[in-house]
Amino acid sequence: MKSFYLCVHPGGVGGVFIIAAISFLILLRKEKKKTREFYEKNGGRTLEKAKFIKLFEKEKLKPIFKSSNFIGKGGFGEVYKGILDNEPVAVKKPISGSVLENEQFANEVIIQYQVIHKNIVRLIGCCLEVEAPILVYEFLCSGSLDDILHGKNKVPLNLGVRLSIAAESADGLVYMHSKTSIKILHGDVKPANILLDDKFVPKISDFGISRLIARDKQHTGSIIGDMSYMDPVYL
Repeated sequence: MKSFYLCVHPGGVGGVFIIAAISFLILLRKEKKKTREFYEKNGGRTLEKAKFIKLFEKEKLKPIFKSSNFIGKGGFGEVYKGILDNEPVAVKKPISGSVLENEQFANEVIIQYQVIHKNIVRLIGCCLEVEAPILVYEFLCSGSLDDILHGKNKVPLNLGVRLSIAAESADGLVYMHSKTSIKILHGDVKPANILLDDKFVPKISDFGISRLIARDKQHTGSIIGDMSYMDPVYL
């Protein structure tokens, strides 16, 4: 029986390797270019100047976006629980097109980061290297007030705790309405947007979609939020 051998010239192997390497470098360059374009489109230049805001690379956030870390979905997008720099975080991955672009988004992030109050969820940072910017917030272990009152695993709350949640939530709203440099109207206050820590201290979330109103203006150009929760006079 005759034996057949396939002989490959060493130069041919080297040529294939070079072509593969060049293709890889071209793809890598395109990916880097796209990442940079997203970064600049989402206001990266503006946020670079605000050095106190953490800007996360998309590769650092990728491990968080798996089904086992999924904790909820809303009008803004999907929310995942993760660990960043040894700190539990809630990472919000928005629906494409639901987030303001360029300077608008960057300025809103700066405003959110500067809102510091014990009854308002703290913004930690964001990722701009993707089409729709990803926001990273502190994680509240007890979930939302809506989950506790109406979810599958209801938690009984006595009258004292309920009154405390109501009063402290109102305190957070007062801070946004009258004690920040720019007046912030939430536009979607409801139990699902009031999160609770392990001691049932409430923190208002999702005020990032609200319209930021300068103090000298009387009206907004348009209304943002859930109309079913708005004051009829304001609406």
